[in-house]
Amino acid sequence: MLLPGHNMNHQHTPKSHQKSSNHTKSASGSQNASSTSARGHARTNNDEPVRIEFVKQAKDLRTYLCVKNIPCCYSKKQLKEEINRGHKGRYWTIEPIPDKKEPEKTTNKGYFFIGFKHPLFVVDFYEQYQ
Repeated sequence: MLLPGHNMNHQHTPKSHQKSSNHTKSASGSQNASSTSARGHARTNNDEPVRIEFVKQAKDLRTYLCVKNIPCCYSKKQLKEEINRGHKGRYWTIEPIPDKKEPEKTTNKGYFFIGFKHPLFVVDFYEQYQ
């Protein structure tokens, strides 16, 4: 998943993957992500990127992210193994998007969704993979 030269970037969540009506884009820097607060208290505009310093100050409580730019060869099992190395028990779901062009393979489309149990877990994840 995190080969040299690969960054985990974030992008907007498709409506089919949204968990509540309070969805927002997030990111650090100029990159995009989608997330929602576990408590429904996201305090940012839907088009505003996540700023890690706001998460640390509890001003941004979003927890559901779309992470992109992962190698397409990763299966859900491999993705979970990679993330569990440093984040086991910190998320409630990992949802890689399967490549429907090749259903017999366990490949993905280069992005996945992850829902963290607490907003501060987003900070740890970002610091490890960005």
